[in-house]
Amino acid sequence: MIKGISSLAILLLAGANAAPVYEVREIPVPDGTVIEAGGICYWPDGSLVVATRRGDIWAMRDGKWNRFATGLMDPLGIWADQNGEVYVTQSAELTRIRDTNGDGTANRYETITSGWGVPGSKTDFVYGLCRDSEGNFYGSMHTTHAPWAGGVKHSPHNFGGPMGAAMIGRGWSFQVTPEGKLNWWSSGLRAPNGLGMNAAGDLFATDNQGDWVGTSCLHHIEQGDFHGHPSSYQWDPRRTLNLDLPLDQLAVELDKIRKRPAVLFPHGILGNSPSQPVLAPADGSFGPFAGQMFVGDNVAPLISRVFLEKVDGGYQGACFPFMREQGLKNALCRMSFSPHGRLVIGFGCRGWGPATDGLQEVAWSGTTPFEMQHIRLLADGFEIRFTQPLAEQDIAKATAVRSFHYKYHHGYGSPITDPRPLAITELRLSPDRQTLRLRSDALEAGRIYEFKFTNLTNAGGATLANNSGYYTLNKLQPAWSFFPFCMDHHDSAKRDLAGQAKLFRELGYDGAGHLAQEFGYAGTGTPNVTVEQRAASLAAEGLRMNHVYARIFLERETPIDLARLAEVMPVLAEHRSQLIVLLLGNRASDLDQQAVEILSRIADIAKPHEVPVAIYPHATDYTETVGEALRILRKTNRPGEVGVMFNLSHWQMRDPNRDLRAVITEAAPFLKTVSINGTNSNKPAVLPLSDGDFDQRELLNILRDIGFQGPVGLMCWGIGGDAHIHLTASMERWKSLNSVSQNPAPSLNGTIAAFDTGELEGRIGDGRFIGLNHLVHKPTGTKISGDGLANRHGLLSLYRVFTRNHRYGDSAYGWAEREISVIDGAVVMRWPATESRPFELLARYSFPEAHEVNLQVSVVAHAELVDFEVQVASYLDSTFPKAEVPGANHTWTSSPPQLGTWHAFPRDENAAAIILDGRWSQGASPVNFTVREPYATPVSIRRHADGKLAAVFQSRPDDCFALYTASDGESHFSNYHALFGRTIPAGTTSTASITMSIGEWDAEKLAAPARNEP
Repeated sequence: MIKGISSLAILLLAGANAAPVYEVREIPVPDGTVIEAGGICYWPDGSLVVATRRGDIWAMRDGKWNRFATGLMDPLGIWADQNGEVYVTQSAELTRIRDTNGDGTANRYETITSGWGVPGSKTDFVYGLCRDSEGNFYGSMHTTHAPWAGGVKHSPHNFGGPMGAAMIGRGWSFQVTPEGKLNWWSSGLRAPNGLGMNAAGDLFATDNQGDWVGTSCLHHIEQGDFHGHPSSYQWDPRRTLNLDLPLDQLAVELDKIRKRPAVLFPHGILGNSPSQPVLAPADGSFGPFAGQMFVGDNVAPLISRVFLEKVDGGYQGACFPFMREQGLKNALCRMSFSPHGRLVIGFGCRGWGPATDGLQEVAWSGTTPFEMQHIRLLADGFEIRFTQPLAEQDIAKATAVRSFHYKYHHGYGSPITDPRPLAITELRLSPDRQTLRLRSDALEAGRIYEFKFTNLTNAGGATLANNSGYYTLNKLQPAWSFFPFCMDHHDSAKRDLAGQAKLFRELGYDGAGHLAQEFGYAGTGTPNVTVEQRAASLAAEGLRMNHVYARIFLERETPIDLARLAEVMPVLAEHRSQLIVLLLGNRASDLDQQAVEILSRIADIAKPHEVPVAIYPHATDYTETVGEALRILRKTNRPGEVGVMFNLSHWQMRDPNRDLRAVITEAAPFLKTVSINGTNSNKPAVLPLSDGDFDQRELLNILRDIGFQGPVGLMCWGIGGDAHIHLTASMERWKSLNSVSQNPAPSLNGTIAAFDTGELEGRIGDGRFIGLNHLVHKPTGTKISGDGLANRHGLLSLYRVFTRNHRYGDSAYGWAEREISVIDGAVVMRWPATESRPFELLARYSFPEAHEVNLQVSVVAHAELVDFEVQVASYLDSTFPKAEVPGANHTWTSSPPQLGTWHAFPRDENAAAIILDGRWSQGASPVNFTVREPYATPVSIRRHADGKLAAVFQSRPDDCFALYTASDGESHFSNYHALFGRTIPAGTTSTASITMSIGEWDAEKLAAPARNEP
């Protein structure tokens, strides 16, 4: 196969007459019953359990309904425990309801807590219900709407709005312990109609637009939070702010202390009244959105979808429309996922929403929908991941991003405020065509970023099911501290510690990690140097000593010199260092107790200095894997003081069968630091970060998902050669991993642009055919372009340009009006329209990945262009003697000389007619093509003579109507893609593209793909 080349498979969405991707079905309700669902859950035996706002609980087993309980007051939250038992939030209490005799009807109602009272407002709602791993329940309460029973019209403060809090609890979230103790958890909520937990067990609640709430939102709930609505905050015993300030001034002060919502739902665009958030099944039974939240709307027939990530310690993320109408009813009050992965919805609203009732379920058909899967924040932009590959198209033209915010004030809601377009400096599409990276220098915290894609299509021609997404940017992505470690042992012969520190600073590293000779590394690296001296060498260059590495010998009487460790603690504290410990001992022995005892003693020494301690899982040591280290940590039980390090190299050596995400997610509560290095996916190695085929982006994305704050160390153990060279390469790779940009921008000298992607080095515009010349594959030193020809032919050159039976000059390279520039990392050539050429032509060369060059050709038609064609020519070095295309019989097809010198493989009969309309007899060097069978897909390939390297040229079916090749061994060694092949109306712009990839060839794995039918 070609390493890293985009998949050739074509994913087609279902046609108009096919079954929908998600189907809405009615669930029959008990005869004569008004459901008005206040809670939905499932018993372990699979029975559906529904609480109705009219006071009943119904259970359905095997399609038959049974009324389980009755006589409740506004039950708006339910939690299923064992079969025949539920917990319910009522207006007055949290109640446990049980069937103790097994007849299917509850006979025992127990009050767990009733500490919140009932003031009598029409909005005296108690929502829920969630439960954590320790058995604590969580719920929330609505603020109260005047007037209240007993003639009370106002709480002590209403703060300019209709919603007040006559007593503590209104506008609060709460916790109820297993013993029934009520704890007020967070304040500042307004109408938190629904709670849910994410996969990490963190609590979230929706809130509704209104006074002090500019637009509806999703809050992350933690103990002690203030979410912004001041009516409940007046009852917070920890409050210090004077709430008697004028309202405008009060808003300024409250804004400083409120916890901003994790996600804002744009009002009127993405619903008006969000309800319960529920977590999609982790097994993918509801499609490609495992781990995301789905949120109903208590007014509109709408389900939204939420992707969350942690940035700088706090949750934020994106919301998307998921389903709007499509058979949904209004007022989606409660939702739950069934054991079979179906989204069950309970409808019902009283007071402010439409009167709707009943139950529905949404089932996934198994067909992958074409959607935005997530929007993730990068250090310099955003990453948008799609569920299916994008087609070749003008993505920049299809993309629009703007930002805005909502006012935080005492008024009711807020209009969209300060909308402005986002200046995008770069767009890059990943090799699999599913990840779009967007760069901008204008990101601001505190704004919502709206992404809209117009007519964006997938490989099958379908447009996005939902074309908009909204990212709430509370905090910008912080940069992780990045430093090399374990370098001294092989570089000491070239540089002393001062020289190493100077090198680190010059290359942009934040510091370094050092092996401590006092703690098990005697004789390693620079001899006879103390921890204090190592720290001083870094401090002289303004750098930190990020880590100190120490060995603990568990089977020795003195595992480590604790007295010396105590001496270095002040230095570690000054540098904000971490103490990284390796546990050595016989793995066949049980040394856990020894490890716990020594770690506890080290923690006692480190704690006063606030120096974190972390176990380094290391091959051949007592703890080789993260899982083994976690076993010791749980026994040590010093959370926050002693944690674990994740080392990519040792995970590969000792734990590669465990899923990377699973390992890091399990380690997340203990994770102190991470180390990375260049390596290969199937063969562990310690290489410069720039080397090997392992893509560290997945690792970094997992770290972002768990909210990891750094630092990140660069493993340098065993890397020989000059440190300046490999540290420079690693730093460049680190920058690219944290940036939308992957490669340095090409440099322009006159009409020639030079580029170096790290794998491909060459020039554009330096040669007769104006495309890529002097192209070299750097890892192998192989020359790719046909520089040996006297006329210096190139690759991806715009050559002949036609309309029906007409040729525009001899070739594009002969047009004198060519302009060249470098724009946003791409080389752009432009030919303006002339009297003899009624069109403007642009060629844009970009570098999506280090092994790829993409050519996008755009034509602006000033007159109708009938059967327009741009022939893109690629002339390879003579060491690539044989061209192949995927023929109709689904095998690679060559061009034998006995069939002619020039071969044409059309897309279909219509394309063959264009080839034969007489255009190729026009002008210089006429060509007589042998028209062969239709190609299976528009891909052509030339293999190097040694069989290890190949050049692959790939287009989309709509962009390319024919492949032309020279016969095997013919002296041009050329492949051609014929772009467009259609009539372009006057006044319109059309775009087509082709991607060239250079990589390793595996004939068995790179099989000819199935044919694309026109």
